[in-house]
Amino acid sequence: MPATQYYGTGRRKTAAARVYLTAGSGAITINKRPIDEFFGRQVARMIVRQPLQLVDVETKFDVNVSVEGGGSFGQAGFRQTFNRLYCKIIMGHKAFLFRVYSSGSCRSLLA
Repeated sequence: MPATQYYGTGRRKTAAARVYLTAGSGAITINKRPIDEFFGRQVARMIVRQPLQLVDVETKFDVNVSVEGGGSFGQAGFRQTFNRLYCKIIMGHKAFLFRVYSSGSCRSLLA
């Protein structure tokens, strides 16, 4: 039986990302490369990992990202896609993530 896969899209500046979450060990792959290889700067890696750490699921999901356009920090900005995915997947965390990001992306789901 195939593992359930969750999908979301996100954009920041001129970068666009497609994010796929599957149950796993916490591996993050961006454009078929490990996160440490893709992002040379520690700050960019921290930006990507932050939503996973906030809800303590960093080691529970494998993340596969396909990102195009923009610079390195524009590409790292797809973390709000995680917010949208968690709003759909882990409903117990939606209010928490909504307060953390204050982005409004969960507003319709909270009603």
